[in-house]
Amino acid sequence: MKTIELTQAQRESIINALTEAHDICDKFSVDVEFDELTVTAEGWVDIRGHVEDDYYCGYENGTGGFVEDYRVASVTLTAYDENGTAYDVDKESNIIIDKYLNAA
Repeated sequence: MKTIELTQAQRESIINALTEAHDICDKFSVDVEFDELTVTAEGWVDIRGHVEDDYYCGYENGTGGFVEDYRVASVTLTAYDENGTAYDVDKESNIIIDKYLNAA
């Protein structure tokens, strides 16, 4: 399959479209449309943590806030032209989007 390289602006648009998926522990599939190209981002986010309460902290200063202890995410980017032809997306774009999803 032919590989297509995304621009920085396209990468930023995909990251903006994944803002909600970044904070939800679940599978996701998001389509981002550009002029003659649609990029599908499919993957999952797994988040584990605890609520900072008095029982957990033990010092009677629990805030009740969620503390993220663990996060792992994965994404696969595929591009489609107006004719429905599929293209791989360049490795660098995949790495950048993956790093965004794995950042707390």
